[in-house]
Amino acid sequence: MAKEWKDALGGLGCEGIYELSTPSHETIWLVASTFSGVSLVEMGKNAGFEDLTEFITTGTSIDQVRDKDSVLERLLAGTPQSTQNLRNEVAAHGARLCPVLSYVISAGYQETGRLQITERDYWQPHSELAQSVLVLRGCAELGVDGFFGPSSRSVWNTTGLPLTAGVLPTPGDTVRLAASPQACGFTGSLVETVAVMGQCRQGRGGPVHSARLGAELGALVLASSGQPLQRVQRVFDHCEPQYAWNLGLTAEAIAAMTEGLQFPSDKYADLAAVADQIIDLMKVDEPWHEADARDLFGGAGRLLWERHGVSTLGRFGLLLLEKSGLPAGNGLMDNLRTSTLSADEIAYFLSAYAGSTLQLQNQMITSRPWDESGHDRLRTAGFLKLDVFLPLEEVHYFLQFAGEMEASALLQQEALRGEYPQLNYAFAALVLEGFTPDGRNDELARRHLRAAAQNGHAPSQLRLAMMLKYGQGGDRDPEGAQTLLRQAAQGEEPSAQLLLAEGFEQGDPDAVAWAQAETLYRDAINALPPETAADVIRTKLIAGGPFWQTDGPGQRLLEDWALAAVARADDTEEMTERRRNWRVFAGRMGDHFADTKSGMLLDLARAAQWWRLAGTDGSWKYAPVQDKLLALLLT
Repeated sequence: MAKEWKDALGGLGCEGIYELSTPSHETIWLVASTFSGVSLVEMGKNAGFEDLTEFITTGTSIDQVRDKDSVLERLLAGTPQSTQNLRNEVAAHGARLCPVLSYVISAGYQETGRLQITERDYWQPHSELAQSVLVLRGCAELGVDGFFGPSSRSVWNTTGLPLTAGVLPTPGDTVRLAASPQACGFTGSLVETVAVMGQCRQGRGGPVHSARLGAELGALVLASSGQPLQRVQRVFDHCEPQYAWNLGLTAEAIAAMTEGLQFPSDKYADLAAVADQIIDLMKVDEPWHEADARDLFGGAGRLLWERHGVSTLGRFGLLLLEKSGLPAGNGLMDNLRTSTLSADEIAYFLSAYAGSTLQLQNQMITSRPWDESGHDRLRTAGFLKLDVFLPLEEVHYFLQFAGEMEASALLQQEALRGEYPQLNYAFAALVLEGFTPDGRNDELARRHLRAAAQNGHAPSQLRLAMMLKYGQGGDRDPEGAQTLLRQAAQGEEPSAQLLLAEGFEQGDPDAVAWAQAETLYRDAINALPPETAADVIRTKLIAGGPFWQTDGPGQRLLEDWALAAVARADDTEEMTERRRNWRVFAGRMGDHFADTKSGMLLDLARAAQWWRLAGTDGSWKYAPVQDKLLALLLT
């Protein structure tokens, strides 16, 4: 008998389920229990063994028993109806049994035995799946717990289908219920749906037949008398979030499910609420699932638009696109240009497209700090440069989008009146650098910088200040430039702080105010990367002036920064890290004072002082300090 079981289970061809392709003795015993409706302990009694409760509860496996072959033969022979049911159901259903059996295997021998011993001896893992199908078919609301007691049997009896194992369903009964064309008045098949639930429960992905699954989900939605997606949600309740994205479920299936809603309908008049329910079907519990969610639900929305145009379903598709954060993309833009849609219809699409696309692009080019503190990092890295945060893998897409935005008055209007500061800033930066198809356009860049600056975006306030100061892209406005510069400095933009500090140092355009200059220099240098900060100070020292002379406040700043590099016994971990940055600053300053090529700051004694500070902890950046000091001595 054991060989027959191995051949039968292995012959099902259950892809990806190793436990069935080469079943162990333990697996055969477990599966035999499900085909017979008899508990593991009861099968032992039928075979003439003493009470196997302790054997099971201590975690002992039949595969650990010396004469395991003969033990398994006795177990199977003691409950012969199990083997007979196996023969009949394999012949009738074949590979359709696979998802049900994977559900059984996911529960496992020990957990099944534990629940049968400590709770109810009629608990079976696949009974939970059978209960789920009863609920999905709308037979009744009942608990989905694997305890197929009197209430579950009463509901089953309404289907008109027999229970092969007497009072419990077999795996084949569950398949029969899923495929039944008349059970509880629901005429649709749930075979693919059961396959999804089986894969989810076992915690594995795999291909699903998207079109058929979509049709099943759509029929379920249409049959719901309550919330439109209430039944469908039960399907995904079987899935652990980390596995839901590996099912092979596609945008095609989601689109087909949505078409099952049969819009328009008074029942589902609130399209936004239904869109939220669809997107909530599979929870995004990890950051790396967000892209999957966008592709899946946004892709479904795009399919709906392409199929149904400006009908309710098509507009619902655009709503899915917008809510998922997936841009419609150039493909749809090209379709619009060659379509027969009216101007109003095209405007409707472009409006929805603009909202979702601008939001996505704004998020993409907003740098997040590594410490995940939740604050967006919106600042430049020194003087005026192309300082937009843009991951290399996104460069092509953003440049493409910038060209599209340059050619679209609608996108520009939406960006100017919406809250997309980083997007307006990045677009303006690209236009100023001449990286868009039409080349440099100072007037266009100035408009978008102004929109971002009005939203309190410090880097935009800085760039716009420079454009106003020098009349770039429009009239000169020195007073407006100075106001923007102050706003940017208050927004902790280090480049603006440096420019203001220089103004207070030199009395341009206001009176000399060294105390304010000292504060601004300190704030800016503290905010900049240490090597950039040292380069800034180099330019100030070369330029000279009373502020940076021996008895000036600039020298006091240098002394403070030098002391900041020296470790103390009571330093916290945070302070230790900050001092490490100041040692990098010190090493860079040493390099500047030892620069014999330009000779502009050459002072070997000061170079040695700064290098000693840099090497006080064996800093990785300036570890070879001894070599540099030795080179100085030789010089």
